[in-house]
This record gives sequence, C-alpha cells and structure tokens, in this order.
Amino acid sequence: MPVDKQNKADIIIYAGLFLLSLALVFPSSYNPVSFTRMHVDSSVYITIAQGITRGQLPYMDFVDNKGPLTYLLSVPGLMLGRLAGVWITELILMFVSVLFAYKTALFAVGFNTPPLAAVRFGNNNDKMVVNPTIK
Repeated sequence: MPVDKQNKADIIIYAGLFLLSLALVFPSSYNPVSFTRMHVDSSVYITIAQGITRGQLPYMDFVDNKGPLTYLLSVPGLMLGRLAGVWITELILMFVSVLFAYKTALFAVGFNTPPLAAVRFGNNNDKMVVNPTIK
C-alpha cells in the first residue's frame, strides 16, 4: 500500500504532536525516569486512586476538595503499572489534548493553512485592522 505525500505529511505532523506531548509530560513527578519529589496534589491523587482500586468510596472513606474525575483518571494507569502506568495515561491524555488543540487551531485559521501557522495563530482569530490615519 503506497503512502502518498498527504499521508506522509500527516504522519509527520502527528509524530510532532506526540513529541510535543512527551515534552509536556516529561517533567511530571510520575515519570519513571524522574527523580523529582512528588508534589502534594500528585500524592493525593495516587492515594485516593489506590483507595478506589481497593474498593473504598471517595468522599465517604476519604475526603479531598477536588472532583472525582481527577481521581478516576489515575485509576486505569495505577492498575496498568503503578506510577509508570499513571504517567503513560497522562501521556495519552496529553496527546489527545494537544491533538484537539491542533485540530481546533486548524479549523479556526482554515484547512489550507500550513500546520505551524495553525498552531501559532490558532488562538488569534482577530483580524488585523490597519488605521489609515496613523502615519
């Protein structure tokens, strides 16, 4: 099955978006090769996610002031492979977020725009207005 130029360009764009996602989650305290100390919120997420995997109920057996979705996002990664699994889940979710941001920016500036221009100018949808009276 031959790969045409558009498919090759899409593969390069998606690989670049994945590398951007990797760069964004690399400094995370869940990173298996990181030696950074876990922050307070990160340790709370892991503690409550561990409680959920052990059958405890959030807000009944333990309490924190965040919504339940933040803990439920850590549960699949925790079941997958402890902290490394949470980091992989974080990487996947970051890639989905970056991909949607890219698609939204591309939609905002037009689909015929080069990809880097979509990323650069995607959030700037104001038209440049030139005032002819200013010299």
